[in-house]
Amino acid sequence: MFYVLFLYFSFLRRFSISSKLFELFFSVKLLLTSKSSCCPRFTTVQYVCPLILSTGRCIVFTTQPKIENLEDLLREKDNQVDMARARLTAVQAHHSTSEGALSSLEEAIGDKDKQITQLREQRDRAEQERHQEQSLHERDIAEYKMKLHTLEGEVEKLQVRLERSLAEKDKLEAKLESSQSELGKAKAELEKMHGEVGKSTSDYESYRHRLTKLEMENDRLRTENERLHHDLERSHPTYGRSSIPGGSGEVERLQEKLDKCQAELRRAQTELRMNQADYERSHVEVEQLQEKVEKAQGEIYRLKARLENAQSEKDSVQEELERAQATVARQHSERERWVNEVEKLREELERSQATVGKAQIGQEKTQSSLDKVQSELDQLQERYERQSAEMRRVSVKYYCYRRVKEE
Repeated sequence: MFYVLFLYFSFLRRFSISSKLFELFFSVKLLLTSKSSCCPRFTTVQYVCPLILSTGRCIVFTTQPKIENLEDLLREKDNQVDMARARLTAVQAHHSTSEGALSSLEEAIGDKDKQITQLREQRDRAEQERHQEQSLHERDIAEYKMKLHTLEGEVEKLQVRLERSLAEKDKLEAKLESSQSELGKAKAELEKMHGEVGKSTSDYESYRHRLTKLEMENDRLRTENERLHHDLERSHPTYGRSSIPGGSGEVERLQEKLDKCQAELRRAQTELRMNQADYERSHVEVEQLQEKVEKAQGEIYRLKARLENAQSEKDSVQEELERAQATVARQHSERERWVNEVEKLREELERSQATVGKAQIGQEKTQSSLDKVQSELDQLQERYERQSAEMRRVSVKYYCYRRVKEE
């Protein structure tokens, strides 16, 4: 009941009822809410209701024109409500279309998110694969660098060995040339000594032949001398004495011839000894020269063998150097190929990152469009809520008016 009175007097206050009615309302309120009142609740209601009814009759007569005005206003409000309902229907239709567009945008955004997720997964996989391949390539490049450094060291060692072999070869060639020149000189001296030895041998043979002849002549003369002495001793003394002068002359002649032969023999023996000494000295020199020639030939053979060994070592070192240079060139080409592959992978990663960036830009644009549509939808929602509040307010006014009119 208190609530009904409150609505009633609120309505009266809204339509500018006199201050006495407000005083009546507050007095009734005090009567209803006072705990110090001794009258029962029923007595209070019985007292208040006639007062309210009489007051209501007065109000009806005074507010009849206002009610008519309110009816006109209510009709206008009904028209406004119809217009608001039409606008609300249009807004709801627009809202449904906006919701459809929003759902389609959400689906498109979901598809874009899926695509972006897939692109990110692909990018992550590509980056992981690129990092793995890059690590493998870097490890291979490090190994190739180590191998290249090792091969370069070996190439330097081989070059040093080659230079040393070339220097040794030059030394051996110079030594071989000097040995060959010495050998030529020794051969010339040997030939000269052979000539001298041949000449000494022929002289020695001639002297020896003369010595043999002189020895034979000496033996013959000695034999004849002995035979003559023996004949003289064996002859008669008288005959011997008478024939001694002639025999002694013959003996003297033979003795002189013997002495001459012995002197010539001694001279020939002296010359033979001198020639023998020259021959032996020449023979010793020939043997020395022969040994020198043999040593020179052995040295030449040894130098030739060393030269051949040096040449073969040079050839082997040259082959190793060529193989090492070919290996180094191959390592360089493989390194360049790996570097090119790394550059290609980096370019592919940059392209994938650019694609992901474009997709992110598209997502940001779509998100901005979605935010814009969401803001428009929020604005429409606010307008709808304001219109709904206005309709509720008008409905409450209309309900109050109907209640008042019915009462």
